Amino acid sequence: MSVVPATIPEDQPEDRAIISNVSLLSTHIEQHVENCYDRTLSAAIRRQIAQAIIQRVILGRMSYLDVSREISSSLQSRVSGAENQMNDLCKLGTQIREYIDSHAADWRWGTFDSGVVFPSLFRGEQVVRPQEVVGAGA
Repeated sequence: MSVVPATIPEDQPEDRAIISNVSLLSTHIEQHVENCYDRTLSAAIRRQIAQAIIQRVILGRMSYLDVSREISSSLQSRVSGAENQMNDLCKLGTQIREYIDSHAADWRWGTFDSGVVFPSLFRGEQVVRPQEVVGAGA
């Protein structure tokens, strides 16, 4: 049973918007990695990008442009335009951060345990988006 706050700001994004944007981020990271990097390293690169965006942009509140430059410089893309795509991924992280910040509920991320390429998302104590693990649809 979920508890609804007594007053909900009119501009508060719904849970669905946060969850769908997190899913979109994961999907776009996966597509970016498949299109721009060596496939033999795809799981490690997905994890590295997701970890950087979640820890630095969403939780660490760093500039998406700074994080994008850091990630791009540490990875060797095989296509031109990868840096612009990385900017877009990090900018989506900023949007997710803003949605979570304006939401009354407590949102948190799971861990990057072994094999995890994208962590779980929790609303309070409830998993609202499960983790993605190498070999399990990831």
